[in-house]
Amino acid sequence: MLETETIINMGFLLHNLHNQIFELQQKQFGEYHAKPFYVYRGQGLLKTDFEKLVAAKGGLLFFNNFLSTSNDTDVSAILAESISVDTSKVAILFKMFIDPSVSSTPFASIKGYTYFKEEEILFSMHTVFRVGEIIQIDTDKPFYHVELTLTSDDDQELQTLTKCIQKETADSTGWKRLGHLLLKIGQYDKAEQLYKTLEVETLDENEKSRYYNQLGTIRNHQSDYQKATLDRAHRVT
Repeated sequence: MLETETIINMGFLLHNLHNQIFELQQKQFGEYHAKPFYVYRGQGLLKTDFEKLVAAKGGLLFFNNFLSTSNDTDVSAILAESISVDTSKVAILFKMFIDPSVSSTPFASIKGYTYFKEEEILFSMHTVFRVGEIIQIDTDKPFYHVELTLTSDDDQELQTLTKCIQKETADSTGWKRLGHLLLKIGQYDKAEQLYKTLEVETLDENEKSRYYNQLGTIRNHQSDYQKATLDRAHRVT
């Protein structure tokens, strides 16, 4: 069963943090003087995720969580290099170009609000960057330098993608809209869990039929054709 109350409370928490970042950004805008600057982030990626990043070169990269960055390249590089000893991951040093004059996801310096002494720039959720050069730093281990540029809200490719997603989910609300979005972005396991829960909780036979149909679609994507057939059989019985 979905922990609805927990999800709602978490939603309020995330919304509140987003608003705090936005308010800090408004107060700090003068400090940046609208001049572009760079921030850095050391991070490890699974090899499969790194392959997707390479394939996305020239395209868009979404960070679906709050994004912590530093203005100190050395600190970020040390963190990335420490990750490179893990053979299951690829170490990444992100160099991010930020232009404060363009409208984008809110971000702000949280120096003085955290334990770390260097200046930390925190971005709100769903920050979108365009992927630039990807350069291997160390030929002896998987350690890469990746250049990113913060996109503006009026980026044509971003607007096209946003409109496409909105169109895909336009006729649904609540959990159904979330389910459609999970299918759209390929999160089939999460979508399956959601639709199974919705099917159990609803008493409406028409709704059950729709959920069985969606489960069949998920099984097809997972190449589980036998279960897909059974799910769709439930829909027509």
